[in-house]
Amino acid sequence: MLQVIKLASEHLQKHNSDSARLDAEVLLAAALGLRRLDLYLQFDRPLTDGEAGLRVVRLLEAAQQSIKNGGQVQLLNSAAQSAPVA
Repeated sequence: MLQVIKLASEHLQKHNSDSARLDAEVLLAAALGLRRLDLYLQFDRPLTDGEAGLRVVRLLEAAQQSIKNGGQVQLLNSAAQSAPVA
């Protein structure tokens, strides 16, 4: 899990996130249905579930879109595309 957090935070930092590490932790925890603390309590847990991986990708895409739109909240849909919330 720590490697995923590292990669996600690097990705978010490249896209101008002011709090890339925190954002990556919050997104990964949400994608996996865990508390943020659980990411560190289960740091050695392998992430082999394809569905969990897909949720992480969708959340990262939504985060990137939100950053592009000045922090506007994004919805996730099954096509892994983001739509702004009015």
